[in-house]
Formats: sequence, C-alpha cells, structure tokens
Amino acid sequence: MFTDNPTIPAQLESLLDVVELMKDRVLDKDSLRSLIQPKGLPGISETSKQVNAHISAAQDLQLIMYDENQNIRPNYPGNKKISSRERIIAAFDKIALGNADTEFWAGRFYAHILISNQDWIESGTEAQGRWIANFNDSLPGNIPKNNPMNQSKYQPLIRWYLYAGMGWIDPAESFVPDPTKRLLRVLPDIFEEHKILDHAEFMSRLATVCPELDGGNLFNEVTVGKYSISDRTCTKAVAIALRNLHDQKILKLSCPSDNLGWSLKLSGDFAISGEVSNRFDSVELIKKK
Repeated sequence: MFTDNPTIPAQLESLLDVVELMKDRVLDKDSLRSLIQPKGLPGISETSKQVNAHISAAQDLQLIMYDENQNIRPNYPGNKKISSRERIIAAFDKIALGNADTEFWAGRFYAHILISNQDWIESGTEAQGRWIANFNDSLPGNIPKNNPMNQSKYQPLIRWYLYAGMGWIDPAESFVPDPTKRLLRVLPDIFEEHKILDHAEFMSRLATVCPELDGGNLFNEVTVGKYSISDRTCTKAVAIALRNLHDQKILKLSCPSDNLGWSLKLSGDFAISGEVSNRFDSVELIKKK
C-alpha cells in the first residue's frame, strides 16, 4: 500500500515530469534518483529513501513501468494536454478508490468518515486516534485486519484526500470531507450519453463509479447496520456536494413537491435553490467538464 510510505503527491508529480522528459533516454532507478534526489540537498543522506517511495507509489498507481533494459518509462499514452497532476488523480480515483486491491483502506476509511455525517475530523493525535479506533472496531469480520488502519496511515490518506479534492482543512486544521470535486470528475462516467437521469439511476451509477460513496461496494462494506439504501437519504457530505454542483449550475436537481427521490436533508432541512423540496427526483447535466 503506497500510503504506508512517505510519498507526497506533489513530489510524485515531479517524478512523473522527469520520467516524461527522459522517456527516450537512459533512466534506470539510479539515474532517476540522481536527478530527483541529488547528493548535497538538505536532509538527503545515503539512507534517504524518498525516491524509492515515489517509484513504488507510481508503480502502484500504474503510472510507470520498466522496459526491457530496466529503464523507467511512462505507462500511459502521450498527451501533453494532460498534466502529471491530472494523471495522478485519475489513477488515484481508479486504483486507490476504485477498488481495495492496491490501497486497502483509502476508500473504506473515507466511507467511514462519510457515514459519521460529522462536519469534520478534529485535528490532533488524540482525536485522530479515536476515529481510527472506531473505524477498526466497527469493521465487519469479513474484512482482513492483518495490516490495520493506524496513525501512520492516517496522515498520508488525508494528504491524498486533500490532493484529490475530497475535502479541505479548516482554520482549526480539522479535515472537512467534501467530495464535490470527486463528483465533478466522474459526471461524464455517470451520465455517459444521457442528459437526465432519474434519482434511482443517478445514485446507482454514482455508487458504481465511486465505490467509496453512498451505496458503493466499499461504502456498503463498512456501513453495515449504519446505513440503509432503502431510506434514500444521502450522507451529509454527498448531499452538500450535490447542492454545490447545483448551485454552480453544473447539475440541475429537480425537486418537485411530494417526490419520493433521494433526500438531501442531512445537509440542511430546506429546499435547494430554486426548488420546493429537499428531495431530488431527477438530475440533469447542465455543464460538461
């Protein structure tokens, strides 16, 4: 799991930039280390392993590969319009959040945060420790715990959530979950050729594309006994994200009176802008990314 190592996403961007620039030249691991982590940099010693951590993370995210001569090469089609940051976030969405094979806890812990319907995770080691303990204690027995969620994994995960636009840090340095940008990225995958989806189809597709969000398979794994999809009530963070996209005129949530669609009440028991209910009956894609 790459969150077990000290990889910083912004530094991973630099590594990918170098790999891209050197894709037609010799670039084995030692050469890459000399470019990214040259001797003489402050804090760098013979035992420094930052580059090894970045290489490992890039491999886990399937962004680099070794050719037949053991040179490190990009593992994606060339497209100068796509930045290293965009590639990393897309890989994180697909590989770390999309399933639990590579990154065991990324999607599951985020789902645990969402189902709490709390505004934030308090800063400080003690508060974070309580969240981690509650998460571990509440996991169903069918989820292996041989490499449990712990404090050393917590900070890297929060760093990745921030990087991927799944939340932000408030003035008190608490983490505030907010998947607005995550939803924005996947709207083309949710709607595909459609322009309007009814509430059930929209939430079903959302759960498929984002398994860590409401109704997704990773979400369902860690919310047994805490959540019922039949209640058709969005978690607070997802409800806020949908309201945000509506207010930004990217989506239009149709909320006629007395409809039986999904409720946004956990984000505030009031109708959204321009509508009469806090339940949405259908969703229209107004503006494509």
